[in-house]
Amino acid sequence: MPKETIATNGRKPSVHIVLQAKGGVGKSFVAAIIAQYFFNRFGAVQCFDTDPGNATLAQYKALGVEHIGDLIKSGVINQKRFDPLVEKLLDGEGVSIVDTGAATFLPFWNYILENEILSLLEHQDRHAYLHCVVAGGQALVDTLNGLERLAQTSDKRAVVVWLNEYFGEVCEGGRAFDQFKLAQDLAPKLVGFQDSQWNCGGAVDRFRR
Repeated sequence: MPKETIATNGRKPSVHIVLQAKGGVGKSFVAAIIAQYFFNRFGAVQCFDTDPGNATLAQYKALGVEHIGDLIKSGVINQKRFDPLVEKLLDGEGVSIVDTGAATFLPFWNYILENEILSLLEHQDRHAYLHCVVAGGQALVDTLNGLERLAQTSDKRAVVVWLNEYFGEVCEGGRAFDQFKLAQDLAPKLVGFQDSQWNCGGAVDRFRR
């Protein structure tokens, strides 16, 4: 059986990038959920942790995560490190997951936009998904701002929202997330959202269809 069939179950290779400008809201946890789901399903994933100061995903030894801690230095992209990462995403078979740090959100995302990396992945027959955490409580406004920045600047329908209610309910004036004005405005860019149960099996299946 061809290797790509084993890794993707006959589907296109996919790239999952976890991005959020607000720190400490569960980005690495989401990356780990996605990685473990695909690892258990297909037996192989390609994982990268680009957080320079808090490489949480890299601590999951069984996933064989590659830590690229010098991807961004002093707020500037290290092109010699970023371009090889992109090549690995383009050449990789199956599923690739990239976990990012809050401090590197802007330079990382701006580099992707400036170099049209999502379109490049698409042209190489790869599904690309941008996973963004929205957290309740005091983190709600900041995480909504991060989501807005991500979705508004992307020209793709590629954003998957993960609702984290550990810090409080994700609600606004008694309305659930899907009733938020922002969620409705961004709907053309959203693939879907996963509630606080974070049952990745059903969620990822739905997002990949």
